[in-house]
Formats: sequence, structure tokens, C-alpha cells
Amino acid sequence: MDINSLPSVAASDGVTDATAPVVEFYDPPMCCPTGLCGPTLDETLLMVNEMVLRLQQEGVPVARYQMTSHPQKFLGQPGVM
Repeated sequence: MDINSLPSVAASDGVTDATAPVVEFYDPPMCCPTGLCGPTLDETLLMVNEMVLRLQQEGVPVARYQMTSHPQKFLGQPGVM
């Protein structure tokens, strides 16, 4: 999927509704914070990163958590664990 083919997700003025939910990503365990190290690049991780950036540019609040950096966020979400 091309990132440019994703639908627009925010108002064209980029203003975020204060009551809008935050989009949260719980990344799987990775060997480094970006997940881009290793013998080959993971295309899925690249696409997710591009999607997060696009959502943020459009004013959508996005939080991305990693187990090593945010263990309490994972522990607080039984469905994620």
C-alpha cells in the first residue's frame, strides 16, 4: 500500500478536536528503537512510521509505545499484553 493512497483523516484546517481520541500504537519487541536495524528493512515498519507522521501532520494525536521505553503502558493494557 502506498502512503499517498491512504484517506485523509482530519479536517483540512488541521485543527484537532480536544475530545478526539489519541491513536495509540504498541510496537512489538524490536532490536532497536526504530526497528530499522538488521539485515533487511521491514517495509511494514516503514509504512507504519509514514502513517504516524501523516496522521500527526493532519492534526491527529498519535502515541507510539515500545516495551523497553514504556513498560507501564503495556502493563496497563491487558489486551495488548
